[in-house]
Amino acid sequence: MNIVTHRLLVSAAIVEMVTGLTLMVAPMLFVQYLLKEEVVGAGLAVSRVAGFALVALGVGCWPRLPFNRDDNFRPMSPLLGMLTYNGLITIYLVGMGATNQSVGLLLWPGVVLHGAFALLFVREVFYRRC
Repeated sequence: MNIVTHRLLVSAAIVEMVTGLTLMVAPMLFVQYLLKEEVVGAGLAVSRVAGFALVALGVGCWPRLPFNRDDNFRPMSPLLGMLTYNGLITIYLVGMGATNQSVGLLLWPGVVLHGAFALLFVREVFYRRC
């Protein structure tokens, strides 16, 4: 990868991660500044989930993580991006369910599905590192 492409990927990844973190921490403020609209109710939860996805996208697009320097192996970034998303969404949904916030029919199946994916990605990342 040439230096221009590397810098472009790093710059875009940083922007997406900062945007995602902002959506996770202050979704109302972010949406107000972006769209000049209020976000309430389920929109807050969806905004935070979008934040998780943007952070995971940034992680997934980060070029050459320190432990995947060997060109004979596929990059770890996509695995870490998916691990990041599934881990964050699992924690968030468990928190929502534990506090009885907006618990719908698909909340706990979503927890199980994303939790299973997160564990499988943890196993895959660990297996590739050993």
